[in-house]
Amino acid sequence: MVKIKPGSQVIQTVMKSNIDLLQEAIQRTERQLDNQSEIVKFQWEIVTHKLRPGTMLADMFNSVKGETQVKSGIIESALSLAGGFFSKKLIMGNSNTLWKKLLGYGIQYVSTKFLASKIHVNLPGTN
Repeated sequence: MVKIKPGSQVIQTVMKSNIDLLQEAIQRTERQLDNQSEIVKFQWEIVTHKLRPGTMLADMFNSVKGETQVKSGIIESALSLAGGFFSKKLIMGNSNTLWKKLLGYGIQYVSTKFLASKIHVNLPGTN
C-alpha cells in the first residue's frame, strides 16, 4: 500500500480538481436557475396579459365571430327588433299620452315576436 503524506502535491491536486468541479457545477446550476426564472417571468407576463378583461373580451368576440349560427341569430334578432320598432313608429308616430305609448310598446312587442318567428337568415355554412 502506498502512503500519501497529508500535505503532499497529490492531495492538493485532487482537492483542487474537486473544488473546480464543484464550482463548475454551482455555476451551471446558477445559469439553469437564471434561465428558469426568465421563463417563469415570461410565462407570467403572458398569463397577466391573457387575464386582462379587454383581452378576454377580444378573445371571446373573435371566437364567436367565426360561428355562423351566432351570426345568423344576431342578424335575425336585429331584423326583428328593427321591424318591431319601425312598426310602432308607423302606427303610433310620436305620441305623448301614456296609453298610446303603452299601446305602441305592445304593438312593438307583438310585431317583434311575429317577425322573429318568420325571419330565418341562411348564411353560407349553415343548414
